[in-house]
Amino acid sequence: MFSVGVIDLFRRGCPNVLSEIAEMLEIDYVNNTHIVSLQPTMTAINSCIESLRSIGEIFEKI
Repeated sequence: MFSVGVIDLFRRGCPNVLSEIAEMLEIDYVNNTHIVSLQPTMTAINSCIESLRSIGEIFEKI
């Protein structure tokens, strides 16, 4: 996830290093579950973070 300022610079072609490691695509494409399912190494980070938060809450109560 990038800040709005970085996105504006990217669209203007300013951050050359960023453009070599990242590609800005439309949200309809990147959130398309079919496209996501084609990625062999996709990991759901949000689910992982939620699990870790829950585990932390459990240990906090012990």
